[in-house]
Amino acid sequence: AFAVAGVVVDHKLCDMTNLHWKVDADEVADRLQWPSTVLNDFEAVGYGVLAVSQEDTHVLHDGAFSATAPKVVLGPGTGFGQAQLFWGEGGYTVMPSEGAHGDFGARGAKQRRLSAFVESREGYCELEHVCCGPGLENIHDFLLRDGGLPEVEAQAR
Repeated sequence: AFAVAGVVVDHKLCDMTNLHWKVDADEVADRLQWPSTVLNDFEAVGYGVLAVSQEDTHVLHDGAFSATAPKVVLGPGTGFGQAQLFWGEGGYTVMPSEGAHGDFGARGAKQRRLSAFVESREGYCELEHVCCGPGLENIHDFLLRDGGLPEVEAQAR
């Protein structure tokens, strides 16, 4: 199986999100003589989470544990991968998401200015534009133009 970043159709085809690549399981199978399937990268991570034992986890916030509760995996990197896991008949189902391409929900005046700044560069402002990869550069550039980076300047002294 190939785990790729992007929307996967019928576990066979993916136009990758942040690259201009297409992954086609049938083409891979024909060229390499391998049976192939394609998974969204965070679908693969979701299945991996199911293999992690309880003693290998770290509690961030105490709460009631349920073996059948919904789960989520998030991965900020060059993009912001997401998948949800839902319990049902036969166990968990992993549902990958391209949710990071949803709109950034700005709160407060500074975040609205950040959103406007990113929109001036990108034409729109999605979550991925401000929470990972190149988004961190967007935030840095915005803060430089929006009154500087006083915390960084103070640390530099």
